[in-house]
Amino acid sequence: FESGAAYVFVRGGPTWIQQAYLKPGTVGTTQSDDLFGISVAISGDTAVVGAIGEDSSTTGIDSFPNESAAASGAAYVFVRYGTYWSFPTYLKPAVVGNSQSGDSFGWSVAVSGDTVIVGALYEGSGSTGVNSTPNEGASGSGTAYIFRGLGPVLRSFSRSGAPVPDLADVRFSTPGSASVNAQGDVMFDQALLGLGTFGGLNRGIFSNLRDGVTVDAAFFNGTPLAGLDGFVLGSKAVALARPLCNQPDAGLFLVTAGGTGVTSTSNKALFKDDGNAVSLLLRTGMSVTELGGAQPSAFHDIVQNNGSNLIAISMRLKLSTAPPVTATNDSGLLMLNHAGTLTDATPPREGADTDPDFGTEDGKLGQFTGRAANGLNSRVHFGAMFIPTAGIPVPALFMTNSSGTATSRVAKAGMIANGTGQATFASFPALSHMNAHALFRATLKGAATTANEGIWRDSGVGLVKLVLKGEDLGGGVRIARILKFWPVDAGGVGQIMLQVTLTGPGVTLANNSALLLRQSSGSYLVMLR
Repeated sequence: FESGAAYVFVRGGPTWIQQAYLKPGTVGTTQSDDLFGISVAISGDTAVVGAIGEDSSTTGIDSFPNESAAASGAAYVFVRYGTYWSFPTYLKPAVVGNSQSGDSFGWSVAVSGDTVIVGALYEGSGSTGVNSTPNEGASGSGTAYIFRGLGPVLRSFSRSGAPVPDLADVRFSTPGSASVNAQGDVMFDQALLGLGTFGGLNRGIFSNLRDGVTVDAAFFNGTPLAGLDGFVLGSKAVALARPLCNQPDAGLFLVTAGGTGVTSTSNKALFKDDGNAVSLLLRTGMSVTELGGAQPSAFHDIVQNNGSNLIAISMRLKLSTAPPVTATNDSGLLMLNHAGTLTDATPPREGADTDPDFGTEDGKLGQFTGRAANGLNSRVHFGAMFIPTAGIPVPALFMTNSSGTATSRVAKAGMIANGTGQATFASFPALSHMNAHALFRATLKGAATTANEGIWRDSGVGLVKLVLKGEDLGGGVRIARILKFWPVDAGGVGQIMLQVTLTGPGVTLANNSALLLRQSSGSYLVMLR
């Protein structure tokens, strides 16, 4: 009862219509008596709502609420994009005295631009001035709090229904994948619709590589491929995927070809966009001298180094008798520069010897899993089965350099997973890098189902646990599943972004997805929920 709500109405001519129904995005075990809506304010596309009966004892921005401080109060900030109102930012005081109970934070709210003021009528501090240290020396004295910079700054490169630059009667439709580099250059693919999409022109690759601002079309489905590295008249692009833009002047994307002369083992082509022209770097079905004339038949993963002139491709080879390619040596890596020249005379390949990074167990590379990652100093990490000199093959992770002269093992199934007691690695479903070393997600054997996966990094002298499923983020809210992760600092000290699902008190299907920043201290910030 008396949880409260807020309603947004907009006027179109003489008519008022309801645009949004606003409620808290995250609550403790109950909303009863929170009085959400006791105060409201709006400025442009930003709305603030107070809830003086909210009962959480947590502090700061986007903390996990509990029910430990009766009537402490809270405020919520909503931002509108078009007609859509965002998931709210949850505001609490950054610092309090001995208790927030009864403070009624949110009694009054105001907003102007990116600045929000929240009043707490019954806050009991006897301190004075700006940013003093609160105490409990003056019951009911009250205070006000100022928050700034709560709204994200977003820039739109495309929007469903908007015209496509330089194409008549063609509009953007459903967006696909996107990639962004440190300079703010972007490459993305998007479906197209309209009268101008005849001839299969139903998807495009776009980037702002030309000047860092203007979005240009780089390539389209339906583009003829005749004359490009063995493609003949009647061949064309039929699918586009995997836009990559880790370099300031070189984006990559993968084209699936169809038509005359194209087969399932010769239908993939890797292209480069430098902002001025598009060129073909490598395609399946063509002989590779460094592989003894063997022909790649599939590209599983393509990674682009952000600090070196290096591209790594996890690939499968076409079976043949001359050169001899069998099921025991038909997978591996290709490493090339942005001119399309291979940098490795003997690329890492299934069946090759490998040295251990940690331990003393020698063996050979087995079937490659298709996962790869590029690190600093031209290092490449990849997944493959490890075939020990004695024993059964197991999943493993390896590291090599751009010349392929040193391939060593980073981790393998059966190893003790550091930071878990006696649990061992079982599989490695995701791989990235942090600085020059591997960063990976692994599942565990011998761990409870609530703690059977995590993220580790290679420190150069051992493996360090960064994240473990089941970790408490506050108020009993825990990580239920790790979906994706990204390194965000070049120092390699453990700062990563995580997309996760949550479990615990107050978590429902409507608020169980979150984007977290895992800081080098091991604590977490909730970026989005």
